[in-house]
Amino acid sequence: MSFQELYPRLWNFFCAYFPDADFDNLTDEAVVARYKADARASEVDRAVAELDRLLADAAQWETAADDANRYFETPAEMRQWLLMVRKELTGSAPPLT
Repeated sequence: MSFQELYPRLWNFFCAYFPDADFDNLTDEAVVARYKADARASEVDRAVAELDRLLADAAQWETAADDANRYFETPAEMRQWLLMVRKELTGSAPPLT
């Protein structure tokens, strides 16, 4: 399955909000805040649930970064970015599993 099929809300969020952020001089945190302001709370909750699944699915991280027009040198950097997105969406880190 494709990233879009596995994580449809994240795919929409990443593709719609992040690619042009550099042109608009927005930080990634500001991009997340804009999405959070635009989306319904239930949609944000679903995106967070997908993000939690994605955090455990490292095979999809590079595709997620590509869709968001972000480049990371290491998987650890990518994971930190995903955790930042989650924290900005929810105000907290993911639960420990």
